[in-house]
Amino acid sequence: MTAPRWRRTLQTDLALSSGAGLLALLATAVVLKLWHANPSIPLGYGGDGLWLTQVVKGMLDHGWFFTNPDVGAPFGQQLYDFTAAFGDTLHFAVIKAMSLVSQDPVKLVNGYFLLSFFLCAFSACFVLRRLGVSRGAAVVAAVLFSLLPAHVAGGLGRVPLGAYWAIPLAALLIMRVFAGEPLFTRRAEGGRLSRWLSRPSLATAGMCVLIAGSGLYYALFTVMLLVLAAAAGVLVRRDWAVGLHGSLAAMLVLGLLIVALAPSLVYTREHGKNTAFERPAADGSIYATSLSLLIVPFIGHRFGPADDLAHKLEVTKLPPGQNEHQLSALGLVGSLGFLGLLVAGIVPRARGGRDRAGAAAAAALTGFLLATTGGIGLLVNILLTSDLRGWGRISPLLGFLGLYGAALAYDALRGSPWVRGWRRHAVAGLLPLALVVGVADQTTANMVPEYAVTKKEFTSDARFVDAVDRELPARASVLQLPAAAFPEGGTVVNMADYSLMRGPLLTEDLRFSYGSMKGRPHGDWVQRLAELPLAEGLSYYAAAGFRGIWVDRRGYADQGNEIDAELRRLLPGVTPIQSADTQLRFYSLVDYARRWARGRTPQWLRAARDSAMNLSEFQIATGMTLVPATPVPQIEDPRGGGTFALVNPGRFARTIVVRGRLFVAGPDTPVVARPPDGRRVRLTARKGRGGAFALRARVPAGGRVNVRISSPAARSALQLPELRVTDDALRPR
Repeated sequence: MTAPRWRRTLQTDLALSSGAGLLALLATAVVLKLWHANPSIPLGYGGDGLWLTQVVKGMLDHGWFFTNPDVGAPFGQQLYDFTAAFGDTLHFAVIKAMSLVSQDPVKLVNGYFLLSFFLCAFSACFVLRRLGVSRGAAVVAAVLFSLLPAHVAGGLGRVPLGAYWAIPLAALLIMRVFAGEPLFTRRAEGGRLSRWLSRPSLATAGMCVLIAGSGLYYALFTVMLLVLAAAAGVLVRRDWAVGLHGSLAAMLVLGLLIVALAPSLVYTREHGKNTAFERPAADGSIYATSLSLLIVPFIGHRFGPADDLAHKLEVTKLPPGQNEHQLSALGLVGSLGFLGLLVAGIVPRARGGRDRAGAAAAAALTGFLLATTGGIGLLVNILLTSDLRGWGRISPLLGFLGLYGAALAYDALRGSPWVRGWRRHAVAGLLPLALVVGVADQTTANMVPEYAVTKKEFTSDARFVDAVDRELPARASVLQLPAAAFPEGGTVVNMADYSLMRGPLLTEDLRFSYGSMKGRPHGDWVQRLAELPLAEGLSYYAAAGFRGIWVDRRGYADQGNEIDAELRRLLPGVTPIQSADTQLRFYSLVDYARRWARGRTPQWLRAARDSAMNLSEFQIATGMTLVPATPVPQIEDPRGGGTFALVNPGRFARTIVVRGRLFVAGPDTPVVARPPDGRRVRLTARKGRGGAFALRARVPAGGRVNVRISSPAARSALQLPELRVTDDALRPR
């Protein structure tokens, strides 16, 4: 029995799309020189790529990526504030499925990065065939789409954004709405609701599912463009049915996205918004795109004049160095097609090709207006939310539309009556030429990973962590210095962002301090301890359960020489472990912790751990303010006095010690402090560095006490710089 025509066509297109995916993989292998790669060594060992690999490891170890007890010690990591990760649900689901083959997070991330080239080309080719593009043009456009700079240059650091295989599906839905085609149809048979379960309706719903789980930005771009396309259908053509279909598709994508984001949204509702992730509305312009950013080549281009142009744009664009502009580049073929669509969308019946390209032109023009500097996106940032700032990340969608436009132009040329005889062969030769030139144009030699350097660094770190693992007992916690904020903490001196994730990535048995969410109490805990003198901090580290200190020398201006000397002095007899590249050092706290706990009762040790885990707090109260643009408290009217509170957030009563200096601009001035026990403690405020002081107060569990400071003789404001609050029980032994 002969299969239906639609099924034969589908099978043919699936086979062709698979071929396009394999060709994209081959091109990727050539561009990245994958014959030098080792699947067990990361293709990208730094920045976001390192963080993603650690997230995958946590997902393998603990089931999913929401929480991870192995990082952010002693509290563990909670990623609920990192909303963008929840939009990448499908990417993590695919990687989770791949873990049935391998449990190595490095191999999984490397593998998904390469698989994404196949998936992007497969999806693009299949959609282009649905849009009527010829086979050869669809394959070439699909391969070029897969190798856009946003994918190749993004590398492991942008795997979820680079795996934009859902973009062609989004473009198909958007163009259909602009073209006035229904997205949902009814069958001739069935019940009132079941009649809507037709193949087109189910296909639309399936595409919405894939789009919603493929990334927060891509899903929201799709929603906004579907809404704009639906509005255009209603306002221009008075087509309410198409407007309804486009709106329903947008609502479906948005609803599914909200389901994916639900754990993050619920957490935010219960714990409040994390202000550390607030973005200024102006970021919408900084991270927007522009016509020049889209069509100017990537820096490092193989053609000298094109590379010069890219460098000039880098120097002259405003503000310099602040956006992802290089990753916005569409490439030569995509840029020509995109410009052609803009002309077709602006100039009525441009070259007679507007009828077929009209929907693509409308989508390209609308997408550009949404994401360009000062465009619709900025209004979204001002009126709705400033959290969605990376408007330039729309470039894969514009790139797909541009390549579709180029494919339409090729097919129009190929079908022209002028193309006969030898001209037909010449036109056919344009496809392999466009493929080779396009791949060379969109990629550069700088995109090739530094395989030898990465292998050396990764091997050095792995041996170092293995030595640390042998030194410590099972499930021991390691404090990592310098303290760095997570996520998006930025570079600390020469220590790149996320560098401290190397520890938890390379061990199965240890826990590490880096990784607690910034802006939350646990995320600020290590930073607060790091402000203490190291001699005082060691007792806190030991009480909190840390049994070793990891020092990344790249995070210190003096290459860690000062902290190394201090640790050697405080930990006599401890020989540090050093990595082969000398950048990492480890100091064991096992013996120190044993000496520190010797002679202590279990009750005392529990109270000490409580003090270390729930740090005492200093809070300004009546009569006190902060010196403008500083964290320094001051009493503007010392004669009237000022009050500060000492807060004990723990479960045990404790004696809190507050130390600092009393500074006054004038001559030395007597100061009186009144702790809650009624004593009058006489202090002196001095100019210069100020007069040192220390005050003690017993604070009940979960309580607070007030300390009042006044100086009837003072003639100017009294400042309290260099404040630090400690627990008397955790003083160095």
